[in-house]
Parts: sequence; structure tokens; C-alpha cells
Amino acid sequence: MIGGGQAAAQLAISLRADGYNAPVRILGQEVELPYQRPPLSKGFLKRETSEAQLELRPADFWSAQQIEIMRDMRAISIDRDQKQVTCADGSLWTYDHLVLATGSRNRVLALEGHNADGVFSLRSLEDARRLREAFATARDIVVIGGGFIGLEFAGVARKLGRSVTILEMADRLMARAVGAQISDWYLKLHVAHGADVRLNSGVTALNVKAGRIVSVTLADATTVPCDLLVYGIGAMANLEIAKACGLDTGAGIRVNTFMQTADPHVLAIGDCAESPNRYFHAGAFLRLESVQNAVDQAKCAAQTISGSPRAFEVVPWFWSDQFEAKLQIAGLSAAATQQVVRGTPESGRFSVFYFIADKLIAVDSVNMASDHLLARRLLAGGRNLTPDQAADLTTDIKTFL
Repeated sequence: MIGGGQAAAQLAISLRADGYNAPVRILGQEVELPYQRPPLSKGFLKRETSEAQLELRPADFWSAQQIEIMRDMRAISIDRDQKQVTCADGSLWTYDHLVLATGSRNRVLALEGHNADGVFSLRSLEDARRLREAFATARDIVVIGGGFIGLEFAGVARKLGRSVTILEMADRLMARAVGAQISDWYLKLHVAHGADVRLNSGVTALNVKAGRIVSVTLADATTVPCDLLVYGIGAMANLEIAKACGLDTGAGIRVNTFMQTADPHVLAIGDCAESPNRYFHAGAFLRLESVQNAVDQAKCAAQTISGSPRAFEVVPWFWSDQFEAKLQIAGLSAAATQQVVRGTPESGRFSVFYFIADKLIAVDSVNMASDHLLARRLLAGGRNLTPDQAADLTTDIKTFL
């Protein structure tokens, strides 16, 4: 497989668990063994999580399972006729099944000075090492982007006593992932913890002195000082090697519900894959960036390769930890025409149920793990409850299962 992240690691683990005995080889560009990325913006930054704890499995696991991990190995081309992959070091690798788990990369801040000292984008362990070192002496921090990564980092920075300004171009936080009520609650949460949150705020210039960031200028001409800047403005799938060998791509590498591309010997999983999703616009193609999606798609691909294929029909779900609040998302709420709140936001424990014409399509939960788990089961089973029933705390949701 090409790529050494969560999806590739899970695929290798699942293949062996499914009894697949043929050679399994991971061609990964990073020098580290496969590791978890979510703690990079939280536990690792706070020095509560070590690099060893980040590893998905220790080195002896991979050797015991006869899974070969080729580190610092960059694949540059695929010959589908010959079933062969060429790497940058000139090595050639043949395959029976090739799995593309190439992941995604952060969008670059298109402003002069984005390479200055003190300017960071967080994705890899190496990014996190550099950021953690700079963070130790930083005092005034600017975060560009009010998505999960930016807000998680901002939360850690405030808890550790740093001055934090969050700049978001949209009119609300996490706008692509959650509804307005959740956005508003998290805005209040960050403000209550002392962050300066500015919505509808575009950055027009990064101001650099002696090679180091010192401030940013906004569209309204105001200036915000900083000695450390972290930006998270979205990501794009790594599609180049797939395009070059003639595979179909859109926002991601196009696959069917068994994770196969148009070439049945080539599969794609994780952040780079775009698959039909029945929870999204009646089965339209969807690319998701989440740990759980990568894990679930890897398990599906393992079944396909092992000869017991099962269509991928997993409810999309996500999470984010910010301060004392755990946000859990089940389903996709963007197309909702109605939403109701279950519980009281003021208590810090509530859920928002989203509907289209009285059909439940998603649930966002804050510190309500029970609601989240029930929502995933409701959505997976096609079970429904009305908006009034969802809002009524006397309604026992379990009865709808």
C-alpha cells in the first residue's frame, strides 16, 4: 500500500485479523512508524503524550505480524498494466492488490511570509515537534481558521496561559461541520476561556521582521500582534499519483462501496478516497477527513482483498475535544431544514437533532455520549423520531431502536 498513516496501518492490521497470509507492505513517506494524529494538537502539545504513546502499534507488533513497513519511501509512479510501483529511490514493487492511502495535505496560507519563523500548519509529527518547541516560549498566539484543529490548539494554548486570538473568515465557527447552535455555543465557550474570537475576519498580510512573524493585518486594516501563528484553512487530497496512472478522481480518488477504483486491483481508503455515501445527498460521492472514516474504510478494503467483500455503509461520525467539552457528531447535517435541541446548552450537556422533512439526518452532541451512540444506531438502522419527540426529554430514544 502507498501511505503510512492510520488508514494504511488499520488495513494491514485488519488483513492479518481476517486471515490474509500473503505479504503485506506499507510504503510510507514519513520516517516514523504509523502513529495517531489527533493527540498532536492536544496531549502531545501539552507534553502529556509521548512519541511512544502516539504509535498505533510498537515495532515488534509489525514484525510479529510480518507486516513490512518501508519508511522514508516515496512512491512516484504506478504501472497498472505491469502491476508495479516505482519509488523515488529507484526501487520497484509488484503487487496483486494496491491500496492508495495517500492521505491529504494542508492548504498553504497564500500570503507572503507564510514560511517565516513562528508560522505553523499542523499535520505531521514533525510539524508537532517544531510547534511544541516554539510554543514553549510563545506568548501572543494567532490562530487562523475556526475549524477543529485550530480550535483544539487554541483551547490548549489558553489553558496553558497564552494570549489567543482566533480569526475566522466565516460568520461562525466550524461552519462546515456543525449547525449554527453548536457554533454559537463553542464561540461562547472560547470567549469564556479568554480567547479573542473574531468572525468574518480575513487576514490580508503577515508582518515579518528579521525573518519572524510579529503581527497580522486584517481586511479592516487592524493589526493583531503575535509571536506564533497557527493556521488551519482546510486540506486537499493527495491525488497526483492516482491521476498520473489514469484513475478517476474528483475531490478524492473515486472508489465504489467496496473501496475499489475502476481498476479492481487498485483500492483507495482514508482522506484521499471519495466514495458513494448513502448518508450524503442520496448516495453522492463524498470525501471525509476523519480517523474513524479511515479506520472503517480500511476494514472494508481488507474484506474486499480477503475475498469476503461487504459494502461500506457506515454512518459518518467525528469528535473534537475543546476545553472540558467533548463534541461528537453522527451523520451529516449540512442539508438540514430543521433542528431541535435536546437538553439545556447552559448546562454544558445537550444535543442538536437535524432533520429534512421530519427525517433524522444527523445529531451533534456536547458531553452527551449516550445521545451520540443512540444517534449512530438510529441513523444506521434507518429508524426515525419526530422533531418534537427528539426535543422532549421524557421521550426514551432507546425505544426507537
